[in-house]
Amino acid sequence: MSDYWKDWNSDQKLIIASIDQSSALADLPPDSLVFVTDNLYHKLGAFDHIEFFSMSWNTRTIFNKYRSQGSQFMGLTSYLRITDNKVIDQKFYEHYQLKKNLFLYESMTDKLIQISPSELTNLMLNKKPAFRHWIQGLKGTKVEDLITQLSPRLAYIFK
Repeated sequence: MSDYWKDWNSDQKLIIASIDQSSALADLPPDSLVFVTDNLYHKLGAFDHIEFFSMSWNTRTIFNKYRSQGSQFMGLTSYLRITDNKVIDQKFYEHYQLKKNLFLYESMTDKLIQISPSELTNLMLNKKPAFRHWIQGLKGTKVEDLITQLSPRLAYIFK
């Protein structure tokens, strides 16, 4: 297990170094909203084990260099919704104004792809939730009903 964590730490350092040297992000137009598509979690077997770009504070910090011209970065997770010209992060209760410049950033390949609001909506609707915990395997059962009844905030786990 120790080697697993050490390897993931090394991988994170390489990903961050690659982002710092990104030629795609160097040409990012000002006031963009960028959705990171890769490295949301690190896998441990079937599970999306360790959060990386799925956590907004990680994403903000790692992409801070590119935020100076009003651009914002967030992970393209399953708990994002578009409402009233805003992107709502339903897990962390954060919202981001939709901007003229919308992009997907593939952190594995350093590709920046401009998208439309309708393409973003389709991506969000089709995004499968991360498989974070074995309890998600009980979707559609009485266990799900009990969990969401006792703690409605956890309903996002089963979506």
